[in-house]
Amino acid sequence: MKCFLRHRNALSLPARVLALVIFAFAAAAAPAGAQTTTSPTLYRLEAGSSFSRGCYGPCQCPIFTTKDIRGTYTLALDHVYPLFTCYRV
Repeated sequence: MKCFLRHRNALSLPARVLALVIFAFAAAAAPAGAQTTTSPTLYRLEAGSSFSRGCYGPCQCPIFTTKDIRGTYTLALDHVYPLFTCYRV
């Protein structure tokens, strides 16, 4: 017969699972952080960058791709709505 010692303050397995589930739901419910600064951020498109536009998935419409685009642009936070965030390009 084997004897296992357990600390007096240790949580049982069901309590641990419950705590993990509560933590997972709390983490999932926390809002994701967006760009918090109002100052513009500079982005650079390096050689080999591409842009695609069209339908993806089961649609039959074509996908147009522009390859090897280069340049820079700035992205600045404009305003925030409950469901989406707008940026100035």
